[in-house]
Amino acid sequence: NRYRLVYSIQDEPFSIQNFHSNTINKEQTLILIMAKETNNVFGGYRRLEWKEDALISDCLQRTSDPFSFIFSLKNQIVNKPIRFDYKNLQNFYNENDCEISFGQDIKIDKEINFTSILGSSYFNENYGNEIKNHSDTFLAGYRFFEIVGFEAYSV
Repeated sequence: NRYRLVYSIQDEPFSIQNFHSNTINKEQTLILIMAKETNNVFGGYRRLEWKEDALISDCLQRTSDPFSFIFSLKNQIVNKPIRFDYKNLQNFYNENDCEISFGQDIKIDKEINFTSILGSSYFNENYGNEIKNHSDTFLAGYRFFEIVGFEAYSV
C-alpha cells in the first residue's frame, strides 16, 4: 500500500505534540482534515520531511516547501476536488514555532485553534472569482472551526 497511516485522532487525542511525534523525519506527508460543523474534507501535502526544532521543545523547524499544496475534497461551494498550489514563496511557510500550518490557509496553533483563510499562500487560478468571495469559508465552512477527523499519511 502506498499510503501508510502515521497519525489519526481515532487512535490518540489531537495535540501538536502527538502529531509531531508521529511525523518527525517523515517525508511526503499527506494530511486529511474533516471540519465538525460542515463535514468539509480538505488537507495538505508536504514533500519535505518534518524536522524538530532543537531550540524549542515539541516544535518543528520553520521551513518552506515549494512542492507542497493544499486541497479540498468536499466543500459547500464547488462540487469537486480542487488542488491549490503555493502562489508566493515570501508568504509561505509550513510550520512556525509550535504550529501545524500551510501558510495562513490551514493553521493549527499550539492552543489547538483551527483557522483557514484560503488564498493567503495557495491559489488555483481556474477558480479565482468563485473562491475569492469565500476565502474564509471555502475549506472548512468557517474561518475558525473544530474537527471531527484528522489523519496524517506517509506517501
